[in-house]
Amino acid sequence: MSSKFCNYVTIPRQGRRLFREERGQSTVELAVVLPFVLLLLLGIMDFGKAFNYWVTESQVTSDTVRHLVVTPSLTSVSQLKSYAQGDISIKQLHDNATVCVAFPNGTAKIGDPVTVKIKYNYVWLPVLSQWGHLSSFTLQRSATMRLEQASSITPVTTTDTCA
Repeated sequence: MSSKFCNYVTIPRQGRRLFREERGQSTVELAVVLPFVLLLLLGIMDFGKAFNYWVTESQVTSDTVRHLVVTPSLTSVSQLKSYAQGDISIKQLHDNATVCVAFPNGTAKIGDPVTVKIKYNYVWLPVLSQWGHLSSFTLQRSATMRLEQASSITPVTTTDTCA
């Protein structure tokens, strides 16, 4: 080695060979890059999970509002919310989603709109929770249809906690 370091410090021959060898270089590079690659991979998987939740919410809101529109036997908003909760197949979404039902016109006559909204606070990778605002966001879907038959449900003009 012909560096200034070797001129000032006497290094035994075997030690000089260790400075020249690059056997551990790939291990160090792997240790530096691996956390970023794993975070990217887990982020992609988590995005897929969030997208699945969003699609499920969309399907459930459409199905629930359609059920209300064509089924006059429902007598309360709580029955409709139970129907929506039962339609959600993802356990985490089923247990934590908020279902809201509203009649924007304040009446439940034929031709009046009815809106069903599902809201869920999705938490990204738990590793990101230490940064607060980066760790979660709200997934929200709504569907609106007009009543085809008069409904016996007492109309609710606001969307409860889903405003």
